[in-house]
Amino acid sequence: MEFKNIRFKELVEQYKQLLNLLKEEGKVKRSETSIEEGAVYEGKLGGFPIFLLAVRKKGELVYFVPLSFMWELATRVDMLIEFSHPLREVWIAQFDLSSQVQESFFKEFGFKKVGKVKDEDLKLIKEIYERKREIPKGRKGRGYEDEAHQEFKEIEYQRHKPIYNYFLNNLQESSTVLIPISFIKESETKLRAAGAIRHIFNLSFGRAIYLKDESSAELLFKRELIGKFGELYFKKGNEWVLIWQGEIPEKLIIREITPKVFQGLKELLKLEIE
Repeated sequence: MEFKNIRFKELVEQYKQLLNLLKEEGKVKRSETSIEEGAVYEGKLGGFPIFLLAVRKKGELVYFVPLSFMWELATRVDMLIEFSHPLREVWIAQFDLSSQVQESFFKEFGFKKVGKVKDEDLKLIKEIYERKREIPKGRKGRGYEDEAHQEFKEIEYQRHKPIYNYFLNNLQESSTVLIPISFIKESETKLRAAGAIRHIFNLSFGRAIYLKDESSAELLFKRELIGKFGELYFKKGNEWVLIWQGEIPEKLIIREITPKVFQGLKELLKLEIE
Protein backbone atom coordinates (compact mmCIF):
# COMPACT_ATOMS: atom_id res chain seq x y z
CA MET A 1 0.00 0.00 0.00
CA GLU A 2 2.23 2.78 -1.29
CA PHE A 3 1.19 6.41 -1.72
CA LYS A 4 4.05 7.39 -4.05
CA ASN A 5 3.25 8.96 -7.43
CA ILE A 6 -0.50 8.94 -6.82
CA ARG A 7 -2.43 11.68 -8.58
CA PHE A 8 -4.89 12.51 -5.82
CA LYS A 9 -7.12 14.87 -7.84
CA GLU A 10 -7.69 12.16 -10.43
CA LEU A 11 -8.54 9.69 -7.66
CA VAL A 12 -11.20 12.03 -6.27
CA GLU A 13 -12.86 12.19 -9.70
CA GLN A 14 -12.67 8.40 -9.99
CA TYR A 15 -14.21 8.07 -6.54
CA LYS A 16 -17.16 10.30 -7.47
CA GLN A 17 -17.72 8.24 -10.61
CA LEU A 18 -17.61 5.00 -8.62
CA LEU A 19 -20.14 6.32 -6.10
CA ASN A 20 -22.53 7.19 -8.93
CA LEU A 21 -22.12 3.70 -10.39
CA LEU A 22 -22.89 2.16 -6.98
CA LYS A 23 -25.90 4.39 -6.35
CA GLU A 24 -29.21 2.57 -6.06
CA GLU A 25 -32.54 4.36 -5.91
CA GLY A 26 -35.51 2.89 -4.12
CA LYS A 27 -37.20 2.68 -0.77
CA VAL A 28 -35.05 1.47 2.13
CA LYS A 29 -36.35 -1.68 3.79
CA ARG A 30 -36.21 -1.87 7.57
CA SER A 31 -33.90 -4.52 9.04
CA GLU A 32 -33.72 -6.26 12.41
CA THR A 33 -29.96 -5.96 12.69
CA SER A 34 -28.38 -6.58 16.09
CA ILE A 35 -25.20 -4.66 16.83
CA GLU A 36 -21.95 -6.51 17.46
CA GLU A 37 -18.66 -4.82 18.32
CA GLY A 38 -16.15 -5.24 15.53
CA ALA A 39 -18.82 -5.89 12.89
CA VAL A 40 -19.16 -3.83 9.71
CA TYR A 41 -22.65 -2.75 8.65
CA GLU A 42 -23.60 -1.76 5.11
CA GLY A 43 -26.57 0.40 4.17
CA LYS A 44 -27.70 3.14 1.81
CA LEU A 45 -28.08 6.86 2.45
CA GLY A 46 -29.35 8.88 -0.49
CA GLY A 47 -28.88 5.73 -2.54
CA PHE A 48 -25.12 5.68 -1.91
CA PRO A 49 -23.39 2.85 0.01
CA ILE A 50 -22.34 3.53 3.59
CA PHE A 51 -20.11 1.27 5.69
CA LEU A 52 -20.00 1.64 9.48
CA LEU A 53 -17.72 -0.22 11.87
CA ALA A 54 -19.33 -0.70 15.29
CA VAL A 55 -16.56 0.03 17.79
CA ARG A 56 -18.53 -0.07 21.03
CA LYS A 57 -22.15 -0.32 22.20
CA LYS A 58 -23.40 1.33 25.39
CA GLY A 59 -27.11 0.97 26.03
CA GLU A 60 -28.94 2.34 23.00
CA LEU A 61 -25.88 4.16 21.65
CA VAL A 62 -23.56 2.67 19.05
CA TYR A 63 -20.10 4.23 18.71
CA PHE A 64 -18.93 3.83 15.13
CA VAL A 65 -16.18 4.63 12.65
CA PRO A 66 -17.12 5.08 8.95
CA LEU A 67 -15.12 3.00 6.48
CA SER A 68 -14.17 3.86 2.92
CA PHE A 69 -12.87 1.58 0.20
CA MET A 70 -10.86 4.44 -1.36
CA TRP A 71 -7.76 3.78 0.74
CA GLU A 72 -5.54 5.65 -1.75
CA LEU A 73 -7.08 8.91 -0.46
CA ALA A 74 -6.31 8.17 3.20
CA THR A 75 -5.34 11.21 5.27
CA ARG A 76 -3.26 11.30 8.44
CA VAL A 77 -6.45 10.74 10.51
CA ASP A 78 -7.39 7.55 8.63
CA MET A 79 -6.11 4.05 9.37
CA LEU A 80 -5.59 1.34 6.78
CA ILE A 81 -7.31 -1.95 7.63
CA GLU A 82 -7.93 -5.25 5.87
CA PHE A 83 -11.60 -6.11 5.42
CA SER A 84 -12.84 -8.68 2.92
CA HIS A 85 -15.66 -7.33 0.74
CA PRO A 86 -16.54 -7.60 -2.99
CA LEU A 87 -15.54 -3.94 -3.46
CA ARG A 88 -12.04 -4.04 -1.95
CA GLU A 89 -9.77 -5.94 0.41
CA VAL A 90 -8.12 -2.83 1.90
CA TRP A 91 -10.17 -0.04 3.50
CA ILE A 92 -9.65 3.02 5.69
CA ALA A 93 -11.20 3.72 9.08
CA GLN A 94 -12.04 7.45 9.12
CA PHE A 95 -11.58 8.60 12.71
CA ASP A 96 -12.39 12.25 11.96
CA LEU A 97 -15.93 11.17 11.01
CA SER A 98 -16.42 8.79 13.94
CA SER A 99 -19.39 9.47 16.18
CA GLN A 100 -22.28 7.82 17.94
CA VAL A 101 -25.88 7.11 16.94
CA GLN A 102 -28.91 5.34 18.36
CA GLU A 103 -29.16 1.62 17.57
CA SER A 104 -32.56 2.30 15.96
CA PHE A 105 -30.76 4.09 13.09
CA PHE A 106 -29.31 0.80 11.80
CA LYS A 107 -32.76 -0.80 11.75
CA GLU A 108 -34.67 2.11 10.27
CA PHE A 109 -32.20 2.51 7.40
CA GLY A 110 -31.86 -1.20 6.67
CA PHE A 111 -28.21 -1.65 7.60
CA LYS A 112 -26.96 -5.25 7.51
CA LYS A 113 -23.87 -6.94 8.87
CA VAL A 114 -21.42 -7.73 6.06
CA GLY A 115 -18.43 -9.00 8.02
CA LYS A 116 -16.01 -8.28 10.85
CA VAL A 117 -12.57 -6.75 11.23
CA LYS A 118 -9.73 -8.68 12.81
CA ASP A 119 -9.75 -8.84 16.62
CA GLU A 120 -6.31 -7.21 16.82
CA ASP A 121 -7.50 -4.37 14.57
CA LEU A 122 -10.61 -3.83 16.69
CA LYS A 123 -8.46 -3.59 19.82
CA LEU A 124 -6.22 -1.02 18.11
CA ILE A 125 -9.19 0.94 16.73
CA LYS A 126 -10.77 1.12 20.19
CA GLU A 127 -7.56 2.51 21.66
CA ILE A 128 -7.30 5.15 18.92
CA TYR A 129 -10.99 5.97 19.20
CA GLU A 130 -10.64 6.53 22.95
CA ARG A 131 -7.48 8.64 22.36
CA LYS A 132 -5.27 6.17 24.23
CA ARG A 133 -2.81 5.95 21.34
CA GLU A 134 -2.06 7.34 17.88
CA ILE A 135 -2.55 5.69 14.50
CA PRO A 136 0.61 3.64 13.76
CA LYS A 137 2.84 5.46 11.30
CA GLY A 138 2.82 2.63 8.78
CA ARG A 139 -0.98 2.43 8.72
CA LYS A 140 -2.08 6.02 8.20
CA GLY A 141 -2.38 8.19 5.13
CA ARG A 142 -0.72 11.46 4.29
CA GLY A 143 -1.74 15.09 4.19
CA TYR A 144 -5.10 16.70 4.77
CA GLU A 145 -4.54 20.31 3.77
CA ASP A 146 -4.25 19.84 -0.01
CA GLU A 147 -7.29 20.46 -2.21
CA ALA A 148 -7.82 16.83 -3.25
CA HIS A 149 -7.89 15.44 0.31
CA GLN A 150 -10.14 18.28 1.49
CA GLU A 151 -12.59 17.55 -1.34
CA PHE A 152 -12.56 13.84 -0.48
CA LYS A 153 -13.27 14.59 3.19
CA GLU A 154 -16.06 17.02 2.31
CA ILE A 155 -17.68 14.32 0.16
CA GLU A 156 -17.42 11.85 3.01
CA TYR A 157 -18.79 14.30 5.59
CA GLN A 158 -21.81 15.12 3.41
CA ARG A 159 -22.46 11.41 2.79
CA HIS A 160 -22.50 10.68 6.53
CA LYS A 161 -24.23 13.90 7.64
CA PRO A 162 -27.70 12.24 7.82
CA ILE A 163 -26.34 10.00 10.60
CA TYR A 164 -25.28 12.99 12.72
CA ASN A 165 -28.64 14.68 12.10
CA TYR A 166 -30.52 11.51 13.07
CA PHE A 167 -28.56 11.31 16.31
CA LEU A 168 -29.27 14.93 17.27
CA ASN A 169 -32.94 14.75 16.26
CA ASN A 170 -33.61 11.63 18.32
CA LEU A 171 -32.15 12.60 21.68
CA GLN A 172 -34.67 11.67 24.35
CA GLU A 173 -33.60 13.99 27.15
CA SER A 174 -34.18 17.65 26.35
CA SER A 175 -31.93 18.68 29.24
CA THR A 176 -28.97 16.65 27.95
CA VAL A 177 -26.92 17.25 24.81
CA LEU A 178 -24.59 14.76 23.16
CA ILE A 179 -22.39 16.49 20.60
CA PRO A 180 -21.26 14.07 17.85
CA ILE A 181 -17.71 12.93 18.60
CA SER A 182 -16.60 13.88 15.10
CA PHE A 183 -17.49 17.53 15.87
CA ILE A 184 -15.45 17.39 19.09
CA LYS A 185 -12.41 15.94 17.32
CA GLU A 186 -12.49 18.51 14.53
CA SER A 187 -12.82 21.36 17.02
CA GLU A 188 -9.84 20.07 19.03
CA THR A 189 -7.58 20.41 16.01
CA LYS A 190 -8.57 24.06 15.53
CA LEU A 191 -8.32 25.22 19.14
CA ARG A 192 -5.22 26.69 20.69
CA ALA A 193 -3.38 24.44 23.12
CA ALA A 194 -5.04 24.65 26.50
CA GLY A 195 -3.09 26.07 29.41
CA ALA A 196 -4.20 25.55 32.99
CA ILE A 197 -7.63 23.91 33.03
CA ARG A 198 -10.37 26.27 34.18
CA HIS A 199 -13.29 24.37 35.66
CA ILE A 200 -15.75 27.26 35.57
CA PHE A 201 -16.12 30.43 33.54
CA ASN A 202 -18.78 32.87 32.35
CA LEU A 203 -20.56 32.70 29.00
CA SER A 204 -22.65 35.41 27.38
CA PHE A 205 -25.80 33.50 28.37
CA GLY A 206 -24.69 32.09 31.72
CA ARG A 207 -21.90 29.98 33.18
CA ALA A 208 -20.09 26.75 32.22
CA ILE A 209 -18.85 24.21 34.77
CA TYR A 210 -16.59 21.29 33.84
CA LEU A 211 -17.49 17.96 35.48
CA LYS A 212 -14.19 16.11 35.10
CA ASP A 213 -15.27 12.72 36.46
CA GLU A 214 -18.21 12.62 34.05
CA SER A 215 -16.42 14.21 31.07
CA SER A 216 -19.34 16.63 30.87
CA ALA A 217 -20.03 20.35 30.91
CA GLU A 218 -22.91 21.88 32.84
CA LEU A 219 -24.39 25.05 31.37
CA LEU A 220 -26.22 27.28 33.86
CA PHE A 221 -28.44 29.82 32.12
CA LYS A 222 -29.12 33.37 33.26
CA ARG A 223 -32.34 33.68 35.21
CA GLU A 224 -33.93 36.04 32.69
CA LEU A 225 -33.50 33.46 29.90
CA ILE A 226 -35.17 30.53 31.66
CA GLY A 227 -38.50 29.58 30.04
CA LYS A 228 -37.79 31.32 26.73
CA PHE A 229 -37.38 29.34 23.51
CA GLY A 230 -33.75 29.02 22.53
CA GLU A 231 -31.48 27.34 20.03
CA LEU A 232 -27.95 26.26 20.99
CA TYR A 233 -25.34 26.01 18.24
CA PHE A 234 -21.91 24.33 18.19
CA LYS A 235 -19.21 25.53 15.80
CA LYS A 236 -17.94 22.74 13.55
CA GLY A 237 -15.22 24.19 11.33
CA ASN A 238 -16.73 27.32 9.83
CA GLU A 239 -20.29 26.04 10.19
CA TRP A 240 -22.68 26.57 13.12
CA VAL A 241 -24.61 23.34 13.79
CA LEU A 242 -27.82 23.23 15.83
CA ILE A 243 -27.31 20.80 18.75
CA TRP A 244 -30.31 21.63 20.95
CA GLN A 245 -33.51 23.63 20.87
CA GLY A 246 -36.45 24.09 23.20
CA GLU A 247 -37.61 25.92 26.30
CA ILE A 248 -34.49 27.03 28.15
CA PRO A 249 -34.08 25.12 31.45
CA GLU A 250 -32.06 26.14 34.49
CA LYS A 251 -29.20 23.94 33.31
CA LEU A 252 -28.17 21.86 30.33
CA ILE A 253 -25.62 19.04 30.36
CA ILE A 254 -23.22 18.52 27.45
CA ARG A 255 -21.92 14.97 27.73
CA GLU A 256 -18.64 13.38 26.60
CA ILE A 257 -16.75 16.63 26.17
CA THR A 258 -12.95 16.84 26.35
CA PRO A 259 -11.05 19.28 28.60
CA LYS A 260 -9.57 21.06 25.57
CA VAL A 261 -12.97 21.64 23.97
CA PHE A 262 -14.40 22.79 27.31
CA GLN A 263 -11.73 25.50 27.46
CA GLY A 264 -12.87 26.66 24.01
CA LEU A 265 -16.62 26.73 24.66
CA LYS A 266 -16.70 30.53 24.46
CA GLU A 267 -15.66 30.19 20.84
CA LEU A 268 -17.66 27.05 20.08
CA LEU A 269 -21.12 27.76 21.55
CA LYS A 270 -23.73 30.38 20.80
CA LEU A 271 -27.32 30.72 21.96
CA GLU A 272 -30.07 32.32 19.89
CA ILE A 273 -33.34 33.41 21.52
CA GLU A 274 -36.65 33.65 19.69
